[in-house]
Amino acid sequence: YLNLDLEPFVAQENEEDRLSVIQERAVSFISKYFTKAKEQDIKEAVAQAFITGKKYDIDPLLILSIIAIESSFNPNAKSAAGAKGLMQVHVRVHTSKYKRFGGLKAANNIEAGIELRFYESTSKKQVHWLKD
Repeated sequence: YLNLDLEPFVAQENEEDRLSVIQERAVSFISKYFTKAKEQDIKEAVAQAFITGKKYDIDPLLILSIIAIESSFNPNAKSAAGAKGLMQVHVRVHTSKYKRFGGLKAANNIEAGIELRFYESTSKKQVHWLKD
């Protein structure tokens, strides 16, 4: 169970302040458990997860969980099968799909990973299940 101690911040009036506190707590939690990851990389991943989560209506903590499992927050992670980056995407296999996200640079683009993993590779029914 991910305990970010959010209770004191749930009732805050300013949504931006509340999200900022949640992001800071997420960075702190992740840094404690993924000690080999650089704090700056974690901060960038958390910020991008919140931006992408809002855009695609997916819980940013789900996105961060995927990153934790796939790469342990190592942007240089590489699998034996050729998957790369934070979300372990196969950029070379689907080169045309990743062009608009910067081609090979898309391996560390969280938005590319979410859009291409969930919105192109699963049915809408499955995506709705992920968001509920």
